[in-house]
Amino acid sequence: MADMTRGYLHWVNERGTVLPQGPVLLSPSSLFSALHREVIEKKPEKFKIECLTDIKNLFHPNTEPFYAAFGNRPTDVYSYKEVGVSLNRIFTVNPKGELVQEHAKTNISS
Repeated sequence: MADMTRGYLHWVNERGTVLPQGPVLLSPSSLFSALHREVIEKKPEKFKIECLTDIKNLFHPNTEPFYAAFGNRPTDVYSYKEVGVSLNRIFTVNPKGELVQEHAKTNISS
């Protein structure tokens, strides 16, 4: 499964623009456990928060290792806020493919 994911990410090409090389963080749990967490429990953010927390803990305390965060679901935004990413540096891609800054979205709706 990991090889398929890496292959897909390497294959993505939007008019000559490709994704940057970097680590691909995958769940160490079994496919069944991952499906159970995402589909039955409906808690996809659980793995993301644990993974990002582990990365954050590699740095000195009071250090913010995450400059910005990108996602496409409310659970992504929740996960990023949980690990201390500033709301003005969290971005989501809406169904139209547009990039939305969460801080601006919050200000508009209030």
